[in-house]
Amino acid sequence: MNNPTKILLGAVLFLILGIAGNMDYRDAVLAEQHYATMICDGHWPDYKELKPECDRSEQEKNNNPETIARRVQGAGY
Repeated sequence: MNNPTKILLGAVLFLILGIAGNMDYRDAVLAEQHYATMICDGHWPDYKELKPECDRSEQEKNNNPETIARRVQGAGY
């Protein structure tokens, strides 16, 4: 295996690891957002004790019967 091939393989490996790390980070951010949403909407207790900041007006808007009906319709129920 010559030197340019080793460099190319190293670059490809580095790129793959970077993409995997980025995807892992995005999954963690989405999981944290989902957790906070479920806590703020009152569906889950704060078992991780992260104490997310919940905007009461958003929570009231999300629990509005019209909003719930739109979410249920959008989910295909």
